[in-house]
Amino acid sequence: MAHGIKNGPSNKEVQELLAKTQNELRAHLTMEQLQVHPHIEPWIIAYKKFGAKPKSHIPSVKNLAERVLKGSLPSITTLVDLYNIISLNIYCLPAEKI
Repeated sequence: MAHGIKNGPSNKEVQELLAKTQNELRAHLTMEQLQVHPHIEPWIIAYKKFGAKPKSHIPSVKNLAERVLKGSLPSITTLVDLYNIISLNIYCLPAEKI
């Protein structure tokens, strides 16, 4: 639970952390690696098992990572940006980078 966070436009620190996270992801992960990433591949398999088409129903963290690798994520609001930062750190970056 977070306290004292105003969910409006992100401040400079959150925007800088989002940019840093994206740069670290680009430095440690390629599109090819993303497809077999140990934290992403199980989601892809699970989606296929319940009948979701992989090209139209993409696991959210895979979609986030692909957007970063193809360009960048925009800053949306403080809470959305923090959620994206946490998701990318937990699921995509090596543990020593968190």
